[in-house]
Amino acid sequence: MKFIKRALFIGAMILLFMFALEVVEYENGVFYVEAHSGKTDSSGGHKDNQNKSGLGDYHYHCGGNPAHLHTNGYCPYDPEDTIVINSYRSSRMLGESQEVSYSSTSVSSRYGTFSSDNENVVSVSGNKLTAKGEGIAVITIKSYNSQVQITIDVKSVLVSNIRVSEDKIDLQVGKSKVIDFVIEPDNATNKALSWKSDNEDIVSVLDGKIVALSEGIANIVVTSTNGIEKMILVKAYTAVTEKIETSLSEIDLNISESGSEKTTNNSKDSITEESDEKSNINGKPIAGFVLGSLILGCFVKYKYNKKES
Repeated sequence: MKFIKRALFIGAMILLFMFALEVVEYENGVFYVEAHSGKTDSSGGHKDNQNKSGLGDYHYHCGGNPAHLHTNGYCPYDPEDTIVINSYRSSRMLGESQEVSYSSTSVSSRYGTFSSDNENVVSVSGNKLTAKGEGIAVITIKSYNSQVQITIDVKSVLVSNIRVSEDKIDLQVGKSKVIDFVIEPDNATNKALSWKSDNEDIVSVLDGKIVALSEGIANIVVTSTNGIEKMILVKAYTAVTEKIETSLSEIDLNISESGSEKTTNNSKDSITEESDEKSNINGKPIAGFVLGSLILGCFVKYKYNKKES
């Protein structure tokens, strides 16, 4: 009878281990047993309604491992991923973009994400990195249960040349002119320029506009923030007005007699009448008046000299 009871007890213990005990570990001569009811689901985990594992109401036994949790979706018993960066440039110019090539031994295709600790310096879209501003950004590439970091240093695009339309300018005193220029390269980060005249009394300059103040020569120097210079020679001059004078020789008849003077006065009246008459013809008075006066004057003088003789 005792034998039957013992056999039944042993059988019950076996069934208990088969259906109630899920993990039995042996370490340093000691058996560690985790016992609770419930079957595993498709994810390799199951509910622990009575929290006998001490891990909460749900845990995993995937891979035949002891009860454990998948923190952040990671199984602590999975082998650690290896991430290899195939190519990237640690230094970039502002505005540049590049796709970072990498490989991973991740067990899950859901992982392999990029993130930036400073999106204002380097923004991330998938595995494409774009330099947005000057500075340093740390890019983190995460796989299933591992991660690597790379550092990107974003630098400015420096001005390499300032091209002006003319490097020698003649400018009349009192006049102004805007100097045309082109900054190279076109995508330079900082296109600010400073303008200076070495003789402000002769030529002044403000933001590329020069004004000639007095006669002389001045050098205009334009400089970029990184020290690229260009010099323009400006010669300021004073305009000279050419005066064209037309003079008519006076006809001095040296008349001493009153009768002759009267004749001359009559002649002058005739000249006036003729010039007035000609001035009304087709609106061209000057040429006819001058020519007629000369001819008539010569004729009167000729008659007077003949009479005297």
